[in-house]
Amino acid sequence: DVYKRQAMEHDREVVLPESFDDSMLAVTIPRLVDPSGRGYLSDEQRMKDASWALGALSQWINGPHPPRIDWSQFDAALIATLNLPNAGADATAVLSQVGTPQAQTALVDLASQQLRPLKLRQEAAAAFTKSVERFGILLSRAQIVDQYGRYNESRVLDQATQVLLGSVLDAIEARTGMTPGEG
Repeated sequence: DVYKRQAMEHDREVVLPESFDDSMLAVTIPRLVDPSGRGYLSDEQRMKDASWALGALSQWINGPHPPRIDWSQFDAALIATLNLPNAGADATAVLSQVGTPQAQTALVDLASQQLRPLKLRQEAAAAFTKSVERFGILLSRAQIVDQYGRYNESRVLDQATQVLLGSVLDAIEARTGMTPGEG
């Protein structure tokens, strides 16, 4: 159709029609979150474009009429956005709507990375909770046990980190009925 053709023909333009089908998304989403194939842009401009696109995608996904799309085909590209500077809240918000084990793993791993900013880790934990509420627990039992280990190791860390890791376990326990003694 005209939108798909226009999106494919113009390498520096991204067309966003009002309604999407899977074939349109297959072309558009990778270009939004990884604009490297568009050429002629500095790295700084690419980062700005990617951050803008991620923000727009976050607003759309979390808006009053979220799209009913299988995001699993895009989870690798969306997970990669967690490493974009200044994209934390948008990246985690988008991943909270991607119902895959990989997305939940990425959110839990980010929440557990002590060297990342606390605010970003809190956003990841909140997004994990939202994902669990919507899709259930998609982590393996081994990953859940690992999360208990991370929490137990946090005894020597700051209170904020302990609370954050506790919130991840709270989300798990709320859905699984698992208790700390079972971890």
